[in-house]
Amino acid sequence: MQLLAHYTIQLDPRTRKDHSTISGKGPRCPYCGKHEEQFIKQGRPNTEFAARSAQFLHPRPRQPFSGELHIVYRLYMKTRRRLNDWNLYSALDDILFAEKIIADTSIATIRNRDGSRVEFDKDHPRAEIYIYQSEQEETHGQ
Repeated sequence: MQLLAHYTIQLDPRTRKDHSTISGKGPRCPYCGKHEEQFIKQGRPNTEFAARSAQFLHPRPRQPFSGELHIVYRLYMKTRRRLNDWNLYSALDDILFAEKIIADTSIATIRNRDGSRVEFDKDHPRAEIYIYQSEQEETHGQ
């Protein structure tokens, strides 16, 4: 595998689902008071983490990485709180896509996250991201 990029985000990683709320826009219903159009809005911890992470994602590729990628996340949390590691990985996938580092977050682009893990480091929480070009598997004919 060929290493395409390595980034270290010097912040305590956050999941995508921290404190999400239902928000809305448009006129309110006169009976129930709900907005005409409703959507789920990410919580402030995730929104702040995503915004602050951008400063650590340099150098950026001229064009987003595409094709089949192997991404390894090494996350070091400030606390031992219980959480779902998949939500942490999804949040980082979304940040890499929003910052135009990867072209897509689908399974066609991110082929695997083997080797990813979540550890504890109270003094130096961070997210280390390694992006590799995935090796093409050979198909064997009969």
